Amino acid sequence: MNNISDLNEISNKMFDINIAVAHGGDKNTKGSVIHVVPYKRSFKSYEVVANDIKNSLLRLGFKNVSLLADDANIIENIKKHDIDLVWLNTGGTQGKNPMSHTPSILEMLGIPYVGHSPLATNILDSKHIFKHMCNSLGVKTSDFAIWNEKESSLDDFMAKVKTIFKKGPFIAKPISGRASLSVYHAENFKDLKEKCEKVFEESNNMVLVEKYLSGKEYCVAVSGHILYQKDKFIDKKEPFVFSEVERMLEPEEMIFTSMDTKTITADRSRLVDYFKETEIRKDLKNIATRIYKGLNLSTLIRVDVRADEKGELYVLEANPKPDLKMPEEDVVSLVSIGFEEHGLSYDDFIFSTLMNSVYAYFINEPDTVAHIKNKL
Repeated sequence: MNNISDLNEISNKMFDINIAVAHGGDKNTKGSVIHVVPYKRSFKSYEVVANDIKNSLLRLGFKNVSLLADDANIIENIKKHDIDLVWLNTGGTQGKNPMSHTPSILEMLGIPYVGHSPLATNILDSKHIFKHMCNSLGVKTSDFAIWNEKESSLDDFMAKVKTIFKKGPFIAKPISGRASLSVYHAENFKDLKEKCEKVFEESNNMVLVEKYLSGKEYCVAVSGHILYQKDKFIDKKEPFVFSEVERMLEPEEMIFTSMDTKTITADRSRLVDYFKETEIRKDLKNIATRIYKGLNLSTLIRVDVRADEKGELYVLEANPKPDLKMPEEDVVSLVSIGFEEHGLSYDDFIFSTLMNSVYAYFINEPDTVAHIKNKL
């Protein structure tokens, strides 16, 4: 495969390959793990969205699509179903850095996948490491400090915080997490100490403290340069930036309420206006593109951004596995809300995401997809 014309030709021959969509396994199910250990993120299986992706692939014409649990049985199930490619819609099953476990296993097996590399996954999912990377890329992120209970006591950490920040308000959150869970606003140092204790109790992990930004909150999605649009693949040459969204905070809402608590509906988010808010869209695009290129990413992320009181934008974090639930009625995801603006359907984007990964393998790692080539 040398160009986009080859991709259009090859895509029509790929419907017979065997694809698995992996979702998080249940560590309490017999045989899913050997020993049960803590999970360092807030667990969610993502099985519902994995099923949405599976059904989309079937609608697109793929004939052999399986759902697999991301657990100790995944190697045997890959062999059993003769899987050619895995779509990783999982946050892992248990342990430290759980999102990187299965891409590591797949690389060891020689199975291509849709998802981030183990290293990229850990950078994106470790908020403190990601913020350091933003600084190295020249991307503004809010000032922060990390409480590592193995390194210092909470009292010593609070003394350090007082020299860094001088005054509040603050945000305290786990260094790894999802859906704004265990994220707390603290007005002053006394309140912050209590919130740090609470975050640690809930996550049993390091705690990130950052300056609270009082301005508007935005999200922006970015994925690969291959796009399936109007029944053919096009090469945009640059990362595809879309769904520039303002999260609509309620008057007393300091932090966007978790989707686990409050469903994301159309009235909780809005697309940044293409004509009236060109500067914000330009800034969000620049931020997303710089992160995507700088971290050498190859598939979808969502970047969360917040403005300070002057309107200056700062990156809060990046979601390495943003919600790809199929839109229905008034319920949307922060990624899918921008599809229509680009003339895309949900299925178009699923096809784009799959073939971005396939194209990258064919160009950069052809040996990894030699088994797929032999089926075409």
